[in-house]
Amino acid sequence: MRNGFRIGVNAFRESLREPVYVLIFFTVLAIVGIYPATADFVFYEEQKFVADGAMATIWLGALLLSALCAGNSISRELRNGSVLMALSKPVSRFSYLAGKISGVTAATLFFGISAAAAALTALSVATDAFRFDGRLVAAAYAVLVFAAVFAMAANFLKGASFSEYASLAGGILSIAWCILRLAGAETLPFDLAEAVKVSVALLGAITLLSVLAAATAFFFDLVPTLGIMLGFFMAGSISRYLFCRDTGIAALNAILRGVYAWIPDWQFFWLTDALAMKRPIPWSYLAGVWGYALSLIALIMIGTHFCFVRREAEPGKNR
Repeated sequence: MRNGFRIGVNAFRESLREPVYVLIFFTVLAIVGIYPATADFVFYEEQKFVADGAMATIWLGALLLSALCAGNSISRELRNGSVLMALSKPVSRFSYLAGKISGVTAATLFFGISAAAAALTALSVATDAFRFDGRLVAAAYAVLVFAAVFAMAANFLKGASFSEYASLAGGILSIAWCILRLAGAETLPFDLAEAVKVSVALLGAITLLSVLAAATAFFFDLVPTLGIMLGFFMAGSISRYLFCRDTGIAALNAILRGVYAWIPDWQFFWLTDALAMKRPIPWSYLAGVWGYALSLIALIMIGTHFCFVRREAEPGKNR
């Protein structure tokens, strides 16, 4: 257990140290922060515009981050043989697998929580397309500038990783600014509890994405992992249309339902329409969403472990 925890911490830090991590992280935060300023001529649908845009941006960023972090942290070690050094010590294959997957998932979840906080801040700003407070939008960008300056100072004075410190500072400051903004606002143009539920559901999808990407990286290199993840994302987005229709043939319907059970249906996690229409989201639905995600995660972990313990860890074998 202790070895797996240390492997997970190292995988988390490795992911944050990748330059592509801070690049995607800051890009997503910048795009989410500017949405309130672009909500012109939406016929008083600012909340829906910002919510849909922010959640879609976060989801796409999480997809790219999970695949790239998994490829850099897992596929690279399997390719260059570093995994042999880890497995030569008293580290079981399951501890190694669980540690790597949990580390990549934690890095992606840190991004998701920080970006969700930035989305809540953007929703609080989107009150009127022609009367929004530009200072609040500027404050969101000031957070990114301060995080970058702090990371530059840490890199210059301590030799610390710029990417790691910038990502940590940007995430923590985004969350802190969100709390200060929501606590200090006299009124909010949205139901805070319902917006939090939307974010919690999205985090379930991000967790499932990152676990799926990490599991795929144990058997494929970076580019194939990214391609497979894009394929799963596209298939899951339209899986209900593809596999839940009546073909008129009972056997074919059963096969389609079986395929549907193994492909994540991302529509379960998309709740921005309920937020825009001001419909309450029951906690039981969130419990079902996370139960669905955790069930698929458990199956992925079992299948990945079953295949990983039977493959050669030597570079070039089984790849």
